[in-house]
Amino acid sequence: MLLSLLIKKYWPYGVIIILVGIIFGQNYYSREQTGKLLTLNHASYQEEIKIKEKFYEKQMKEKDEIILKYTELMKQMDNNHLKQVLELSKKQDERIKQYELLFKKDKNKIKQLLIKHYNLEHYE
Repeated sequence: MLLSLLIKKYWPYGVIIILVGIIFGQNYYSREQTGKLLTLNHASYQEEIKIKEKFYEKQMKEKDEIILKYTELMKQMDNNHLKQVLELSKKQDERIKQYELLFKKDKNKIKQLLIKHYNLEHYE
């Protein structure tokens, strides 16, 4: 009887107290959960940073290797090009010497060959 009288008279206050308790309890629970999430996020963020650093280091090593290979190839190509140029210059020098010898030996023969080769017969 006393309980039913108290409930009839003070029930709105009880409801308010219960609602306030639920709200504060949820707020505390959500704060605790966000704290856990923040620590998890921070840890996963740190792991992600480490993974990215490893990936970038690996990528930089690969780029360095590629650059080294490229420079070696360029050096080889330069060396090969220089060798080819030297060979060509030697061949040209030999040809020039041969032409000089021929020219010294027989000027008329060379003149006739050039005229035939370049079709300069009418300039004779």
